[in-house]
Amino acid sequence: MIGFFLVLGGWTAIDLDQLTVGFLRRWLTSLPTAWFVDLGLQGLPAVQSGGLRSLGAVALVVGGLPVLTVVTTVLATRVWETEPVSSAVLHRSRSLVGDGLAERLFAGHVSRPVLTVARKRWLQERRVPRALFMAGYVFLLVLLVVFPALVAGGVRLAPILVAFVLAAESGLAFGLTPVATEYSSLPMTFTTSPGEQFVRGTLFAGVAIGTPVTALATFGLGVLGPPGVFEAVLLGVTGAVLSVCAITVATAVGMGVSYRDLVAVPVPLTSSTMYGEIGGAGFVRMGKLLGLVAVVCSPALVGYLSVVFDPVSTMLGVPTVAVRVGSIAVTIGLAVSVSTVAYRRAVRLYDDYTLA
Repeated sequence: MIGFFLVLGGWTAIDLDQLTVGFLRRWLTSLPTAWFVDLGLQGLPAVQSGGLRSLGAVALVVGGLPVLTVVTTVLATRVWETEPVSSAVLHRSRSLVGDGLAERLFAGHVSRPVLTVARKRWLQERRVPRALFMAGYVFLLVLLVVFPALVAGGVRLAPILVAFVLAAESGLAFGLTPVATEYSSLPMTFTTSPGEQFVRGTLFAGVAIGTPVTALATFGLGVLGPPGVFEAVLLGVTGAVLSVCAITVATAVGMGVSYRDLVAVPVPLTSSTMYGEIGGAGFVRMGKLLGLVAVVCSPALVGYLSVVFDPVSTMLGVPTVAVRVGSIAVTIGLAVSVSTVAYRRAVRLYDDYTLA
């Protein structure tokens, strides 16, 4: 697996040379990782390399590696070992309806049952960070989808592609495993939480974290890239809507899992366990999520291709920005429609779920 990612990374680095985007190249060459390239070029004839940047690479390894190791160990120990989930240690249990940050931010705006479901999901994520393990799939998406699409279609596609990737990550992390995360308490969950409250709480847990990140990243790339401020704002709205759509679709897909298909899976590098599907069923569900989100994104992706918006604007006699904005409007409308259908399906699957 490591070799597979290295090969993909090398191929991507080679194809990046085809990009004609100056700011992207300057940004990549300014990263500390570029210092190691200068370090590797030291001593080669007829090659100019930065001496200070090479020294910076050495200092980064010598000084940064021990610090990062200590910090990572301390944080991992705090998250995964100092807060054990055990019925024998009641005094360490954390109230889901207390006076925490979520209560101060959302009390009065979000109902208590919905907020309780969301807080439980956040606490589960803190103790067993399932979202971190899903990040590997996002890295794979970036290598296989984002960079090749940028090479083929240009940097104008970057905001939409990033919105797709971050929205998919939000769905994978918070929406695709509602039954698995509740496995140990499914009977209590089904008898105490109605379908609408549980689904809304699950959606809120993902939307509160994933949607702002997706919207800001999409808006930032729109401002830095060719689109103007007006388009950047619309792209940010598109990123937010796509994030909500991905989480909703993921929840609907995840509610179709039978509890009989779930088994205990050890968490790497820890003594904790989580529940998940074995075999290819889990990857099929991921494929459904990614496929549906890709379909929702497709109008905006097509509309932002120069080979599309230039001839269409000429044929209709409208500015090219009107074609791009129209494609964004179609994507937003499609995302709202798909989200509505997925939400109703998730609630129905929850209400009809049986443990027999």
